[in-house]
Amino acid sequence: MREQPEAPLEKPEEGKRAKIPEDHHWHSRSYTLGAISSFLSTFVTFPIYKVVFRQQIHAVSVPEAVSQLHQEGLHRFYRGIYPPLLAKTLQGTLLFGTYDNLLQALSPTGPSRLWQRWVAGFLSGAMEAVVLTPFERVQNVLQDGRKDARFPSTSSILREFNSYGFWERLALGYYQGFLLVLLRNSLGSALYFSFKDPIRDSLAEQGLPCWVPALVSGSVNGTLTCLLLYPLSVLVANMQSQENKCPRVEESD
Repeated sequence: MREQPEAPLEKPEEGKRAKIPEDHHWHSRSYTLGAISSFLSTFVTFPIYKVVFRQQIHAVSVPEAVSQLHQEGLHRFYRGIYPPLLAKTLQGTLLFGTYDNLLQALSPTGPSRLWQRWVAGFLSGAMEAVVLTPFERVQNVLQDGRKDARFPSTSSILREFNSYGFWERLALGYYQGFLLVLLRNSLGSALYFSFKDPIRDSLAEQGLPCWVPALVSGSVNGTLTCLLLYPLSVLVANMQSQENKCPRVEESD
């Protein structure tokens, strides 16, 4: 299940976009903080994600999914973590940086409008899908316990995909389920960024500590977006965990 990342730090007011030096300073900080926060949150929440994934694939209850992981042992508990660690770190860096730059282009001098935030979020989510779909594909194959014998490691999956022809390598390998991922990520990012700042600003008017509005806005908005698009995440997980019987590329003598 794809989680919407929380904003790494509260942004300056949209009306101050005309101050170019501050914008550049913010962009560089958002890239760094987005990468660090995404890395740490992915490592900490990976066990929860793995339980959710087992529920999606095997259609079992939470206790049964936890029991499956317990039977597999601690040494396999973090199996499949490297693709999401790399993907989520890239996601935190790419998503916020791309969104900020697109929004700056759409609204260079004044407060942004809803449609501008929607377009910037939608396009940044689309770019995220193009870059990160291969990581999610490998991750979903690794986390399916039924594939342990055939694919014991990441390298075994990469060898399998690379043995396909070029178009099959994309359509049946790294980018299987891409259209669903594109739809989920684009809509998810558009919804997340469209309402995150208005919710934050409304909470800030209540006189709360400066860090509370950003935290609550990112968490609540991200959770609601994930719940709304959860059916797409289930479809993606099931489609990307499937094996494909694809003819290998013939090696020339």
